[in-house]
Amino acid sequence: MDPNNEYRLSSWLAQQEDKHKVALYQCDPSLTQWTQRCIRQADCILIVALGDKQPSIGKIEKEIERLAIRT
Repeated sequence: MDPNNEYRLSSWLAQQEDKHKVALYQCDPSLTQWTQRCIRQADCILIVALGDKQPSIGKIEKEIERLAIRT
């Protein structure tokens, strides 16, 4: 993302978090830049999935774990 747009987006998101009691970020189903931003911004992460398959650890879950260990 262009640095100007990155700054504008970050500023706007920060304003929304200040303005509202709850900010809910919906990430993409894959590990995109937006998903990574959602993970970084999160105070709490809720993972929602279908229950018709065996659970498995995917790229997003691994990234969440990696970030949790780092901080």
